[in-house]
Amino acid sequence: MITRAGAACLCVFFAALSFSPVFAGRLHILLIAGVVVVVGGACIALAYTTVSPTVRVTLAATILVLYSILAVAPGLALRDGPQRLLTAALPVEPRGPELATVVLLVGLAALATVEPAIRSLPPARAGSAPSLRSAPDDATSRRIVRSAPRRRRGARRNRTRPVILALLAPLALAALGCAVGAPAGPPPAWLAAAFSASAAGLLWLSARRRQSSGPFTTAQSPLWLRASGAAVSVAVLAGAGLVAASAGRFLGDADPAQARALIPEPVEPRLDTSPLALFPALRTGRRPLSLSVDTAGEPRRLRLATLDRFDGNYWTTSARYRWAGRNLPGASGTVVEERVQVLRDDGLGWLVSSGRPVYVSVPGLGVDEATGDVVVPAGQAPPGRFTIRSALSPAVSGDSAPEHSTMEAECAPDIADWAKLATGGSHDLAALHRLETHLHDYRRDDRAEAPGGHGLFQIRQLRTARSGTAEQFASAFAVLARCAGFDARVVTGFHAQQVRAGQYTVKGEDVHAWAEVRFVGELWASFDPTPSVVDPSTTVDTPEPTPTPQTQNEPTPPPFTPPSAAAAGPAQALPGPSERAPAVTTTVLTGLALLLAYALAVPLGKSWRRFRRRRSGSPRQRALAAWHDTLDRLTEAALPFDPSDTTGQVTLAARNRFGTQVANPLRDLGLLHDEAAYSAPPGRADLATPAWRLAAQVRGALSARLTRSRRAAARLDPRPLFRRRRD
Repeated sequence: MITRAGAACLCVFFAALSFSPVFAGRLHILLIAGVVVVVGGACIALAYTTVSPTVRVTLAATILVLYSILAVAPGLALRDGPQRLLTAALPVEPRGPELATVVLLVGLAALATVEPAIRSLPPARAGSAPSLRSAPDDATSRRIVRSAPRRRRGARRNRTRPVILALLAPLALAALGCAVGAPAGPPPAWLAAAFSASAAGLLWLSARRRQSSGPFTTAQSPLWLRASGAAVSVAVLAGAGLVAASAGRFLGDADPAQARALIPEPVEPRLDTSPLALFPALRTGRRPLSLSVDTAGEPRRLRLATLDRFDGNYWTTSARYRWAGRNLPGASGTVVEERVQVLRDDGLGWLVSSGRPVYVSVPGLGVDEATGDVVVPAGQAPPGRFTIRSALSPAVSGDSAPEHSTMEAECAPDIADWAKLATGGSHDLAALHRLETHLHDYRRDDRAEAPGGHGLFQIRQLRTARSGTAEQFASAFAVLARCAGFDARVVTGFHAQQVRAGQYTVKGEDVHAWAEVRFVGELWASFDPTPSVVDPSTTVDTPEPTPTPQTQNEPTPPPFTPPSAAAAGPAQALPGPSERAPAVTTTVLTGLALLLAYALAVPLGKSWRRFRRRRSGSPRQRALAAWHDTLDRLTEAALPFDPSDTTGQVTLAARNRFGTQVANPLRDLGLLHDEAAYSAPPGRADLATPAWRLAAQVRGALSARLTRSRRAAARLDPRPLFRRRRD
């Protein structure tokens, strides 16, 4: 028994390691191993006692809950654990309700795997002949011996089938772990082989023959045959696991199935305006900002937010913000650290960093897993002091290939001609440098009264006047790059001003904007098209343009909304989660919770009612209750009878349906019921004890006659709970 239960625990542990990409560090592995050992050990220890399987499962589940509360200490936030696990950015810190949710899932999987492995064990005298009241004749002996192999094969199948079904729990656990952790990467490559080997070992141990005595004893299968069967099982399961683990390589760019896609991102930004629309207010000081940055490096630019969606008037972002811990989904590159103190902040909603953030000292913020932008959630004050580490993107070389984009088909003819002229019509790194140099020949307008905006109208004005702000140069570069077939976006941030060695300041007047272009390998290279030549005397005095929807008064800046908002342009808006996703998810989770509550409440309610019937009332009343409890079991077994039928009629119906094994104890129970109901006192003093003994015999014989699915349906039949008590 210990060997099989140990193999089941090992199988669950390997399946639980599929959650490794979800958490940072190694602490979660220790807690997962602990819950497997605690639950499995509890089931094994209780199996050596006289408690029933129902009590054993209940005690093991109680131990699981206590372990989760004491070892992980999630507090009252445990009820929010599943949602937080599916809405947090990966990797998650190994603590709190997220880890408690995984520990509970692993414990339930261990319980669902170890318990069938224990129940599948044969009895102490498995394989021996049943005791006979008299010695059988020669014909009977020959018939018994001929039927022995068939009976033994059926017994082995009955012992193996529960274990095969129990393997569904670790399989489902592994699939759930891969689905939740898909954005953070695949689990270890060796995990599929280890899980397959442990599952094959559990199946082999469950199907192994045992030596037994008696007329049913036959020789064991040859050792080479059993060894080859185990080897084939291991090879098949390991091959299937490795193929499943390597499926991403064969599927190419296919996205993995993500369980987190079922729940929309819960973090709404504190600032509801596009940060590029605030460029004029920051540049002129109308929106005050003051930061102090301490770093060992030399930050040329501090990025704030990434904007990748352009509708012709404004650049906005398609970011989907998730709850973030201290460790953030990062990228490769040189890691630098900045210690930032916010001296004055009038509504800034993002954290500044030199590159893509990989760590922030303040948890509970929002992060976009695609860009790494860290946002302050709505209703939360910005942190006054924080430490942030970020990875700097490596520089691109001449061999780097830019990614292609299909956005050039949406460009206006004049913008497309301008892009072709500026890039030379090629699609390589040299074309991007030509475009950057082309805009460097313009002039930068630093006047406080310089016109703001970055839409197509301002881009055309920039070409005509050959002067503009960094906001307009960054927008022009990104739009022209897209029209030339590059995947480009705009980044807003600041130029840091050095105060002394290792200390820098950032003010609103230092606001800046530049562009990034995507290269092969998910590498984003920065390009700063803003010219260094400043001409303060430059004025933009152009004739009044022809009134068109594009050149009339600029509309109010659109709100900064998630991708599913209607403000997104139809051509470049990325598809967001469905509007009905929250309602559908809530409905599904509520339905699952109700089903689980139903599956637990109905059997427990029946057990409690049977307990009360056996102990409530006089001996005559308890004897009557035994008969009525048996009628409830017959009703669950779909035996047709009328409530007004006599005990003899019910016994006859049971004999015709289930045979004498059910009918004989039911007949004796009916006689005790009639004696308790109709005999005049004084009668026998104790009718309850034999009545409930016969009721247990009927219940056991009835369960043996029913199929597995029929027994499960009988356990979940709620009709006995709502029937008026007749006892």
